[in-house]
Amino acid sequence: MKKFIFLFLISFSSWAQNSITLHVLPSPMGIDWTTPRTLLKTALKNRWDDSKRPFGHVWVDLQCEKRILMMSMSAKELNPISEVLFGGRGLGILYHTFEGELEAGPLPRDELEGRKKDGKILSITYTLNPDQCERTIEYSKAYQALRVGRSWGLPHRPLFGEGGSSAAFGVSFLEVAGVLSEIQKEAWTRGVQLPLEFSGPPVTNDNVSFLKFLYGADHWASGKEKSRALVFFDSEKIYTWIGQEIFAQRNLCPDQKKGICIDVSSKIAPKGSFWKQSTDPIYWKTPKKP
Repeated sequence: MKKFIFLFLISFSSWAQNSITLHVLPSPMGIDWTTPRTLLKTALKNRWDDSKRPFGHVWVDLQCEKRILMMSMSAKELNPISEVLFGGRGLGILYHTFEGELEAGPLPRDELEGRKKDGKILSITYTLNPDQCERTIEYSKAYQALRVGRSWGLPHRPLFGEGGSSAAFGVSFLEVAGVLSEIQKEAWTRGVQLPLEFSGPPVTNDNVSFLKFLYGADHWASGKEKSRALVFFDSEKIYTWIGQEIFAQRNLCPDQKKGICIDVSSKIAPKGSFWKQSTDPIYWKTPKKP
């Protein structure tokens, strides 16, 4: 019996060391998606308040026994406002591809620890089994080797080789591990219909003047209006969902005041390739080896 208990404790200890955590930072002042116009106004306010993370951010914290990785996806230069003001992109900016950068190592962890001092970070931790954890490690290696992180974009999907935002990048690890629930997927996803009249490149070939956008784009498309769908994982919605779970005292972490913990180690890790095939030519990219 003692031998069984000893072996159980060793096994539990090993499994407890396998986890993935998403640390989520909200935008400084909130983002209002009610209309394109309110989106622009709140984006301007957030850009003024925090030029580095104006729209929030997600860090991936991966621990597989003694291997610890901290990563996040960022745009090297995030200048959507100037593209709308002077580039004629209008709502097309929401489909724009910025030069991306995969951040790893001590720098993203240092930034995260600094942000935690402000008390705004919320976290969600998944306890994994060794197979799930190993798969996420291999995915991180493949993501870097294929340079998927060279592109940053709101609707870009990491598992399709398109790059991605920090939120999409974080969620892709949960998809690879096979632990993203349908409830979370629905709650964390935002969708709007872009009216083509106010959408410049790359959605259409027509430039949209700032004045036309400012005084005309007062609604999202509906009905028979020509439009293009925008669907993406939203860091703001992830943050709100975690906050609601904490408020309801569901899945609270025993040692974290601002986080929830979910044990998904009983799930079987998926097998096979991580990658899928993109069918959207607007931002289709084939991962290339360096």
